[in-house]
Amino acid sequence: MYHPFIFGPFNETLNQIINETGRVNIPPTSVMKDELTIAGEKLSCLLRLKSWKSMKKDWLHKYIIGKKGANIKHTTQDLFKVQVDFMDESIKVEGPPEEVYEACKRLKEMIDNLRKQVSYEEIKVNPAFHRHIIGKSGANINRLKEDTKTLINIPTDSDSDVIRIEGPPEGVAKVKKELLEMVHKMENEINKDLVIEQRFHRNIIGAKGEKIREIRDKFNQVNITFPEPGLKSDKVTIRGPKSDVDACYKYLHRLNEEMKLTNFSVEVPIYKQNHKFIIGKGGANIKKIRDETNTRIDLPAEGAESDVIVIRGRKEDVVAAKEKILAIQEELDNVITQEIMIPAKLHNSIIGSKGRLIRAITEECGGVTIKFPTGGTGSDKVSIRGPKEDVLKAKKRLVEISNEKQLVGFTAEIKANPEQHKFLIGKNGVNIKKVRDKTGARIVFPNENDEDKNTITIIGRKEEVEAAKTELNSIIEQLQNTAELTMDIDPKHHRYFVARGAEVLKQISNDYGGVTVSFPRNGSNSSKVVLKGAKDFLEGAKQRLLEIVEDLEAMVTFECVISQEHHRTVLGTRGSKVQNIQRQYNVTIKFPDRERAEDSEKGAMNGDAHSDGPEGETNQRDIIIIKGRQENCEAAAKALKDSVPVTEEMEVPYDLHRFIIGQKGKDVRSMMETYDVNIIIPPQNEQSDVITIKGPPENVAKAKEALKERIEQLELEKQDRLLRSFQLTVEVDPQYHPKIIGRNGAVISKIRKDHTVQINFPERDSANDRVITITGYEKDAEAAKEAILKLVQEQEDMYKEEVSIDSRVHSRIIGSRGRNVVKIMDMFKVDIRFPRSSDPDPDLVVIQGAEDDVLDAKDHLLNLEEEYIQDSRERDLMRQYTMPPSRNGTHENETNRNDKGFVVKGAPWDKKGAVPDTTNTQEFPSFGSGGDMPPKPVAWGPSRR
Repeated sequence: MYHPFIFGPFNETLNQIINETGRVNIPPTSVMKDELTIAGEKLSCLLRLKSWKSMKKDWLHKYIIGKKGANIKHTTQDLFKVQVDFMDESIKVEGPPEEVYEACKRLKEMIDNLRKQVSYEEIKVNPAFHRHIIGKSGANINRLKEDTKTLINIPTDSDSDVIRIEGPPEGVAKVKKELLEMVHKMENEINKDLVIEQRFHRNIIGAKGEKIREIRDKFNQVNITFPEPGLKSDKVTIRGPKSDVDACYKYLHRLNEEMKLTNFSVEVPIYKQNHKFIIGKGGANIKKIRDETNTRIDLPAEGAESDVIVIRGRKEDVVAAKEKILAIQEELDNVITQEIMIPAKLHNSIIGSKGRLIRAITEECGGVTIKFPTGGTGSDKVSIRGPKEDVLKAKKRLVEISNEKQLVGFTAEIKANPEQHKFLIGKNGVNIKKVRDKTGARIVFPNENDEDKNTITIIGRKEEVEAAKTELNSIIEQLQNTAELTMDIDPKHHRYFVARGAEVLKQISNDYGGVTVSFPRNGSNSSKVVLKGAKDFLEGAKQRLLEIVEDLEAMVTFECVISQEHHRTVLGTRGSKVQNIQRQYNVTIKFPDRERAEDSEKGAMNGDAHSDGPEGETNQRDIIIIKGRQENCEAAAKALKDSVPVTEEMEVPYDLHRFIIGQKGKDVRSMMETYDVNIIIPPQNEQSDVITIKGPPENVAKAKEALKERIEQLELEKQDRLLRSFQLTVEVDPQYHPKIIGRNGAVISKIRKDHTVQINFPERDSANDRVITITGYEKDAEAAKEAILKLVQEQEDMYKEEVSIDSRVHSRIIGSRGRNVVKIMDMFKVDIRFPRSSDPDPDLVVIQGAEDDVLDAKDHLLNLEEEYIQDSRERDLMRQYTMPPSRNGTHENETNRNDKGFVVKGAPWDKKGAVPDTTNTQEFPSFGSGGDMPPKPVAWGPSRR
């Protein structure tokens, strides 16, 4: 029944088989028989004939071959003379007839089994949906592969729309169903844009995306896209089924309105030097204001030029917080106010339209406050308030402008759309500079804080202003004179222009006067591209587009082989190095996917071949693909290879390692960042002199040069330290140490600063309490020694007087923390030294200074002593009179004469070694009243009856 396929057109196929194998006997068509006879030395047709029965079997070849040919080897391992070749759509088997029949039989069985176990499907999907099918970081496609054990091939070429699925039949069917459902869903999705101020985006997204994840979980059928931070756009896009998109839109709109209420913001300019007082110690002031007003207060970064503090919250809370912050600034004493006289007729021209000119002066002078008198008063007085330096600067600037206005004094305004301002200014201000140089007029553009963004102010002499106005109007007219131009660009290149947020088109618009370029809708296959804009810029934009197309046409694919272990270094942090190379050489660079550990251990499914080629061939994971012009690709490949890291060693003396590392590794980290290398310093316990440097060759060479310079510097510093470590000692009586130190260390600090030395005093009462040590350069140490000895000599040459003052009044003369004695020393210009606890005479006070001053101070101290002692006596005397009397009417000093009370002495019981005899009337007399009355018991013992 397949005989016509065997014959082929004009018997061509049959003749080819006969030439290759020998004789072929085919039964006539009238005989219903599938068998045919082939005779010859070799047989090579059976599998070819079978393959004609079903087309497109070539996709099964890889499963028949198996990983590194394992399956086909196993099938033909005992058929030594059989040669199996895999053609485009067939398998050719050659060899002895009996082995060929056996090989064909086995292969047929294998194909039948594979067809039961493996199938494939191809579905067409719009390339615009491919990235959604793949999902973020391949999440969707990987899930499908794992769940169904299938292989899903999505083309990387934007022109191809066929997705191929291979694997178990039930898995293939399931993947096909899910993909079609996803496509149907995406085709029925809608987009809805919501305007939310960009300052609220971070609040909606939340820390690490926590809040936006909650919103996405709540509306899990929609996709919410925020603009990139650098675009300064307020547009948030919601995509998904209509009902879900509408619900999400309402939720975000309500959230936006709530944030508007609670995010009222005010900018408060506070002089930069006062920010630390607003913050307070440990942030105490700013925290208190935040807590009391329930507001968010953001201060500019420490290194930022801005002095504006931003307050956010409810309006009434923000106003309260602003008043508190301004109140703190008002209390600071570094704010001054100055007044200058400027003729009232010049006030409006200095202020400018809507305060534009005076605002520029304020910003230039650190944000000072400039107040002009209210209209109609006719006053010439202008007030400037702020930090002293900024006020003086603003005063000088206002005087200059005032003088200029009196000489010039002509102003004009013109209108221009804000989009046109950048073209009027030109790149780096080149266009506006030409106008200024040509006319001599001063031109002021509105800034981002101005409400009127359209008004441009021109200042100067009348003829200068008129000339500048004419020049600017001419340029504006050219910009407004728009036209339209159409050109053809092959649709295969369209994707390049609209990719990455139409970055290429935006750059063309910026470079050519705001020309807009419109490409046809995706899938229309139209080559018409429309350019709209100023006539003078249209042709330039067109030529730029043609240049880009020419580059795309000349684009080649170039392979650069770099071992995968170096790819991360070549890429740089977040791909920064490769991005720079791409921009520099106008190429695109694609790195291969990194091989995961689990992938290398996991065997290929369904006999899939391993990606590594035979031994000696390049590993596919080492190949970096570069696309662009040939010469650019070669230059980019060279740049990539030049960035492959090398390792070099350098000898650095071990004792210098700690200086190269720096405090907490600061210096070595700085060097690694500067030269983009890795510097490995051996551990301290190894005490090795070898430092290892890893990085690109050019960077390593620069780092080595920097290290050599650093080593030379450290060696010089080492020699300098040795010279600076010279020490000498000087012996000075400890009584002069306080004078050498001075009050609060002022004298010794001056000696140290003047001579650049270190001076150490001994501890008090130590064995070497006379020795002062000086460390520094030899000549500086000698000079410091001379200065100390000079001070000592001055002290020794002074007149001294020793006076005995009762030690009980010393504390009163000295006063709390020495305040009293300091006043006395300042009054008489003398030095007064009181005795120490170890001195033999506790009353001896030494006065030193000029003779007359010493004598005056002595008299004053003696008078104080007499006064304090007299006060003490009077207090004691008064205490006697104020003391309450005792019970017997005597004073306390009289009652204390016998403070032990009544004492019995010489009693019988006091006798040692004897027992008292109580019957002895001599020792224990009777105290009775006489007569015949029986005697009473003795007073010191009970009755013995």
